[in-house]
Amino acid sequence: MTANTDAEKYSGDFRDGEVYLTDHVDGEIAHIPADSKEIETLMGELCEFINDEKTFIHPIIKASIIHFMIGFIHPFKDGNGRTARALFYWYLLKKGYSLVRNISISRVILESRTQYDKAFLKTEYDQNDLNYFITYSIKNIRIAFEKLTQYRDKKLEERKKANLVSYELLSRGLNKRQADLVGFLYLKEKNNITLSSYAEKHEVVRQTASKDLSELIKLGLLAEDKSTKPFKYTLQSRKAISEFIK
Repeated sequence: MTANTDAEKYSGDFRDGEVYLTDHVDGEIAHIPADSKEIETLMGELCEFINDEKTFIHPIIKASIIHFMIGFIHPFKDGNGRTARALFYWYLLKKGYSLVRNISISRVILESRTQYDKAFLKTEYDQNDLNYFITYSIKNIRIAFEKLTQYRDKKLEERKKANLVSYELLSRGLNKRQADLVGFLYLKEKNNITLSSYAEKHEVVRQTASKDLSELIKLGLLAEDKSTKPFKYTLQSRKAISEFIK
């Protein structure tokens, strides 16, 4: 959980002593977590709550409560936020919500940090009414899935464009290997390939691979970078491809 982070030195033990959580906007103390002497008891009760299968609570709501409680108890000197989010993901995955592995709750929280802090504060100030934090959490999940959908649609559109480019290149006389390569490089202009990887991917000898790549360079579709070893081949530019197939 904390490997290669500033929190790594605190891993393995509950915190010792008091901590004060400040508002990230004005620096005022926003929350004083439980006394360190109570942490072991509180975490034991939280574990019992997590593992209680007799009382039904909707998994999304329960995962949100778990998230909140880690932040509220603040059992560690550092790393509480990532632990809370990890348990949120873990519980939903345990309950069959497999798609959550593809969304980023952390990014949404980062983009709405003020609302995140307010959700904690409103819950604490209103006699620990968890509806505030649960509502915020559900909203975050919806936003994260919307971002995932937008990303998926963008990638599908890019893939369709790359497939169309490959098809058009075939009609211009390129072989399928060459057309597929240009389509792959077209997806992202940062993509690159080497002679060896191209030959291996298409199961051809290096001589054939070299001939394919040389032809694409002569046509102005590929660029050869000789500053690296092995040499890298990249797309000349998307504009060059568009001009070639128009």
